[in-house]
Amino acid sequence: MDGNVNGAIHITEEANDGLGSVNNLTDLLTSFLQPTNKKEVSLSTLSKKQIDKIMTSAENGLRLARQYYTGTVEPAVTRRAQIYDADKDYYKSKFPRLTEKTTWRSRDVQVACEWILPSLLEAFTGGDEPIDIKGVDANDDLKAKNLQQIVTYQMTRKNDQHSLLEFCFKEALKTNFGIAKVWWKHEEDRTKYKMLIPNDDIDVAMALGEEAQRGNLEIKKIEPLEEAPDLIKVVFDKIKVTANYPVIEFINPAELLFTPEAATLQTTKFVAHRKVVQGDYLKRKEEEGVYRNVDEAIKKRGNITPTSLEAADNKDLNRMRSSLSDSDDAASKYVELIEAYIDVDYNNDGILEHMLVHMVDDVPLRISINEFGFVPFFSCCSSYSPNVVFGQYSFSDLIEQHQDLKTALIKQMIINIAQQNAGQKAVDASKVDFDALLNGEEFVNVNAADNPIGNYIYAIDTPQLSPVTMDLLNYVQSEVESQTGSTKYNQGLDSNSLNKTATGISMIMTAADKRVKLMARSIAERFYVPLVKAIIVLDQKYLRDEEVIRINNENVSIRKEDLDIDYDLIINVGEGAGTKETRIQYLMLLIQQLIPLLVQSGVANENTIYNAAKDLLQEMGLRSTLAFLQDPQSPEGQQAKAAAKQQQQQLLAAQQQEKAAEQQVEMLKAILPRISIKYEDLPIGAKSQLLTVIGLGVDTGELIAKELLNGETIKGAADTQAAANDNNSQRRPAAKAGGTQAAATPASASR
Repeated sequence: MDGNVNGAIHITEEANDGLGSVNNLTDLLTSFLQPTNKKEVSLSTLSKKQIDKIMTSAENGLRLARQYYTGTVEPAVTRRAQIYDADKDYYKSKFPRLTEKTTWRSRDVQVACEWILPSLLEAFTGGDEPIDIKGVDANDDLKAKNLQQIVTYQMTRKNDQHSLLEFCFKEALKTNFGIAKVWWKHEEDRTKYKMLIPNDDIDVAMALGEEAQRGNLEIKKIEPLEEAPDLIKVVFDKIKVTANYPVIEFINPAELLFTPEAATLQTTKFVAHRKVVQGDYLKRKEEEGVYRNVDEAIKKRGNITPTSLEAADNKDLNRMRSSLSDSDDAASKYVELIEAYIDVDYNNDGILEHMLVHMVDDVPLRISINEFGFVPFFSCCSSYSPNVVFGQYSFSDLIEQHQDLKTALIKQMIINIAQQNAGQKAVDASKVDFDALLNGEEFVNVNAADNPIGNYIYAIDTPQLSPVTMDLLNYVQSEVESQTGSTKYNQGLDSNSLNKTATGISMIMTAADKRVKLMARSIAERFYVPLVKAIIVLDQKYLRDEEVIRINNENVSIRKEDLDIDYDLIINVGEGAGTKETRIQYLMLLIQQLIPLLVQSGVANENTIYNAAKDLLQEMGLRSTLAFLQDPQSPEGQQAKAAAKQQQQQLLAAQQQEKAAEQQVEMLKAILPRISIKYEDLPIGAKSQLLTVIGLGVDTGELIAKELLNGETIKGAADTQAAANDNNSQRRPAAKAGGTQAAATPASASR
């Protein structure tokens, strides 16, 4: 929309009928100035008593959440991360004497997690979508399909779904506490315009109003001109939306604070995202009209000291925060921003309101109603607890003791082997140059006047390892494999598996995959499905009407009303390893054998064939099927179908004409008398027509030439025979008896 707004937008009859209730254009435009059906809750509209009540609730929740984090969450997450990383300092504190001689440690937890991670990712990012969105009513199936395409587009194109899931799954396996946050990103460029419109120009006024309703402009001010009473001055901002989509991000467990009274983050009283930002961020939000009291908040700063978990991830974090600040410059100062989601009855109506509070220390920056309607944090865990958000046990806890035992045994084995290779010796330092002996010098000075050197230096026997050490080590390894499912077979590291039967290896893979299937199913139901539901809620609330989204190389216009449907989420994850190959085989069997029978019986059609072929290509990893298949419902497909139908009709018409000609010939045969004649007796023209009818087209000129040639040959042969007969009759005497002459005739003919 340009600065010059005209009446090009169509005005419906309903809109014109509604103008009767409007006194003039000022009233009409004022109706678009502010929404009248929405009561704003902010620092400007709340009373001091209400603000104090909200802040008291937020501060109490923050205090309890910090205590739970420092007392329960952070120690457990830190310990699990140390087990996963096989941290050197962790095992030094656990086995101090053994670690003095060797720093070797087992990494069974990390190996098992790294083995499970690809299988989890394949279940969610493989050929099939993790979930299907289906309409509750059959009439909503098409809308549900469009909704699923929108969600898939937003998660894969607008967000990096693969990286998000990888980070969350890895943290779930590592610490049993991966966190994802969902929020709506809306950015726009605004340009301010002023225009004068006549007091009776309804078309322009309605055009402005419709554009304001679509969100393309925002009317700021309307006032009549004193010097020109027939004109109205309208001030509005032209809005160009540069970003309007949901954002999904992974957040560090150290940034999430919550009270532990409920089983899910959605039902806790207090949940907060702790962020350390610079003053510049707060000042920019203040310019946008989002934050207030920014200068006071920058002075208080809050607690910007990194937690022990943050310090473990980045040892230079604290030093960098203090070093990168530009003296007293407020823009570069770091402050602790708390984004809190709390339930509080701020207006004393007996109902807990879902509130959103932004604060630094005890300074409120923003207070509003939580328009999302839910807490935008979702926990991804390898093992969920039905009673608490943060589970007591994790995947690392499952095999921690086995990793510890394996580490201790192999440390002892390494030390024992080292002692045997370089055993201990007893030395009489008064008789031997001990320094030369320690330095490994070639010649060592000894005082051996009366006694041999053997009396001054002799070896000390090193105790042998217990014979059951290897048995214990093998037992530990088998326990690790049985409890994690990570074996040499399914890792492809056992060369002996090549000699096993295919059925046996398949059974091993299936058994090992059961744990991954169970884990994937739990993550889908407790993490991924709520995440998708949150995205759908945000789309239904914030997606603009008739927004254009590019899906499958096509611009699809999305109507907001089509998103407001009842739907079911069908989970497709947890199918296990090897199912992709099985699905490919089933699809090929379906296309080759079953679909042709279904088409003949009328049960299947061209859409069935297209969908089966499309699924087969996608299972094979070919995402873009447009290069291989043509959708029969697309304009190109409809055009090709029409052309094929026309060609079929032409072929059918030709066949009908040919059949009619054959029937006419049969009728003529029945009417005309039957005549038998030899081919040789036919004229040349008739011969040519006959050969053409039976499909042996022959050039008439060639046929005439052949007939003439055959005629001359026959005539010449006849003349030669006649001359020979005349000569024989002249040389032959008159026969005396009939028998002699009759006998001579064959001999002449023979010659």
